[in-house]
Amino acid sequence: MSDEELVEAAAQTLLRVLTKVQADRRVARSYKTGEALTMIEMELCARIGDEPGITGSELAEYLGVTASAVSQVITKLTDKGHVRVERDKANARIKHLHLTASGKRAARAIHDRYQQMTTAVLGSSSTRDLKTTLRFLQNLEDFLDQARAER
Repeated sequence: MSDEELVEAAAQTLLRVLTKVQADRRVARSYKTGEALTMIEMELCARIGDEPGITGSELAEYLGVTASAVSQVITKLTDKGHVRVERDKANARIKHLHLTASGKRAARAIHDRYQQMTTAVLGSSSTRDLKTTLRFLQNLEDFLDQARAER
């Protein structure tokens, strides 16, 4: 295969993978938590767990989505008992987000899921291949960050 053909094959594969990931994020599954949650809900739990007290607007900025979209998911997670909201003492309009015990289980479950996926995909890779993969992912993230900034 020529370099041009390899680039085209990589582009097509990347598009298929991104499409599958995007579709999978909206499907509710138990992920060993005992309750069906979407990957989006699980990822929000993971982020809140990584940064207790984060606000909805900070989550929206981190995820590159609207505050309204995050608010909808936070409301669902609060109603399900996974997230607890605390109002800021200095400014009651600011809401700090914290995980409940079930939210912490969800956060652990998504971390475990990503670890399992990473091990299945990269587990037998050489150090050189791992470095190449990491460089590819960092370049992809930089490209997406730049595209987001240009909006």
